[in-house]
Amino acid sequence: MTAALMWYVDDMKNYVSYIKHCTHKLEPDELNELWNGVGSSHPIIRWADELIPERWLREMDEPSKYHDVAYYLGGTEAHRKIADLLFRNMCLTRVRHRYSGLERKKGELVMYIAYCVLRAGGGCSFEYRDEPLTLEQLKELANSK
Repeated sequence: MTAALMWYVDDMKNYVSYIKHCTHKLEPDELNELWNGVGSSHPIIRWADELIPERWLREMDEPSKYHDVAYYLGGTEAHRKIADLLFRNMCLTRVRHRYSGLERKKGELVMYIAYCVLRAGGGCSFEYRDEPLTLEQLKELANSK
């Protein structure tokens, strides 16, 4: 592995841990202020939500909480990509643990499509900034909504 790739992998692990830490440290009412449910709140890509069957939307429920927190934390495009990969990986893990055979393959396909839509259109909802918010700043934001 090159030095740059090793840095990215280490940084990715650290940032995923930070996203999870922030999500777990939020009070339920704070999380509810930041989480808009599964799918986009942005009208440009809201149409895509209608294409996903309800059963697969339910599998995205928990991963979308972490993803929404990550989008509010914001940061650079690298941070956004990590947030999107975390969402994809959590969705695939849920499907792989709950389904087998053809149903598992269908679920994996839906999750990959959702990830592609997210990568293509999610940038309009991401809070771009030089660095992610601190936990304290995130809590302030949630409490000001």
